[in-house]
Amino acid sequence: MKKLFTVLLCGLIAMSLLSGCGSKKTEETPATVGAALLNSFNEYVKANPEATAMDIANNVITNSVIPAELSLMTMEIEAGYLNGFDNFEVTGFEQGAIFAPMMGTIPFVGYIFTLPAGADVQAFMDSLTQNANLRWNICTAADEMTVSNVDNTVFFVMAPLSFETAE
Repeated sequence: MKKLFTVLLCGLIAMSLLSGCGSKKTEETPATVGAALLNSFNEYVKANPEATAMDIANNVITNSVIPAELSLMTMEIEAGYLNGFDNFEVTGFEQGAIFAPMMGTIPFVGYIFTLPAGADVQAFMDSLTQNANLRWNICTAADEMTVSNVDNTVFFVMAPLSFETAE
């Protein structure tokens, strides 16, 4: 009886070890808030090349990386002094949209810019990164800055690495 019990127990242990080795397909999630939102931006702009800056911003904020309780707002913007850029005037775009929390102490702000045909997109993105201030809020600072483009549409965000760790 002891031998039968031992053999059964060894069999169960072996099966439980093997069951953990099956290949599960897991979705790879982007490592940071900026990366997740950039993925949303890229997918949407490529699928909707005629979308306005506001259309894109409204789509980007639906990403599941953003907690519902964050209460983001979107708004059209004009050239000038923008949140996160201290004393730098952001100019040279045809359309612009901001997406940010209604609560100003959360270190998160994003922009969508549509540049005119023939514009130097790389120079525009360089000016954003050189003049942005991750600590534009008095009490908090963003952890990362993500800047990219699809053709003449520029994505820019300053955010915490994750909203679970944001204070």
